[in-house]
Amino acid sequence: MKYDIQTVGFDATDELKSYLESQLSEIHELHDNITGIDVYLKSVNDDEEETKIAEIKVFIPGPSLYADHRSEKFDESIAKAVDKIKRQIKKTKEKQYAKR
Repeated sequence: MKYDIQTVGFDATDELKSYLESQLSEIHELHDNITGIDVYLKSVNDDEEETKIAEIKVFIPGPSLYADHRSEKFDESIAKAVDKIKRQIKKTKEKQYAKR
């Protein structure tokens, strides 16, 4: 499976990359037909605060899955976005099994 990680407005540390890859491996374990995952990490200055945004797009047969989250830390943004993707994968699987 192919991961494509892009950062906007900063350079990702090795620690952040390893955390992200561990989270992405959890997604991969939930679905066998994932063809790729795109991750966009952005650091944006909103008003006086710096907001961290994680956007994840998962490519599977059929419609792609997308989730994003904003928070003050990348770890939290990534974790919440991954949780959203996990829920979407579970719903997709439930729909597939219901059709059988």
